[in-house]
Amino acid sequence: MRPCKLRKYLETAHKDKKDKPLDYFKKLGDNFQTRTTVKRMLSERATTVDKDFLTSYEISNSIAKAGKPHNIGECIGVCVISTAVNQSGHEITQVIPFSNLSVLKRIDEMADDLEKQLVPQIQVRKFALQIDESCLQENEALLMTHVRFLDDNQFREEMLFA
Repeated sequence: MRPCKLRKYLETAHKDKKDKPLDYFKKLGDNFQTRTTVKRMLSERATTVDKDFLTSYEISNSIAKAGKPHNIGECIGVCVISTAVNQSGHEITQVIPFSNLSVLKRIDEMADDLEKQLVPQIQVRKFALQIDESCLQENEALLMTHVRFLDDNQFREEMLFA
């Protein structure tokens, strides 16, 4: 903005600040530049490994391995952590997400990561596939595919997809 228009804007829109010294406006500008923004918060959060975040992934991993309903995380996580840390359940759920959708999201992220690690390994090795059909509780068919391959002179078996 041109200085003359800026002065006119200041006198008409901000009458209470028109007589303030230049240092006041410089301080406002500095405060504006150093304010907390969402981008800054996310970048700071991404650079530090948060124990609460890792705890959420570990509990989600345990739920997936056990094959339990995802909403069980709210009960398990709050009980285990509240006894270990001596905090109330409300404080824990504010810090660590255990909701059904959070656990589902964590499990999906871990599955995608495993897939990204597994596919390049079996692309350069000989492997064997095993396909199994299983039934769920409601007589729904489930097709599971396991892959076996040799990794560092050890046989590894991983579930490829279900």
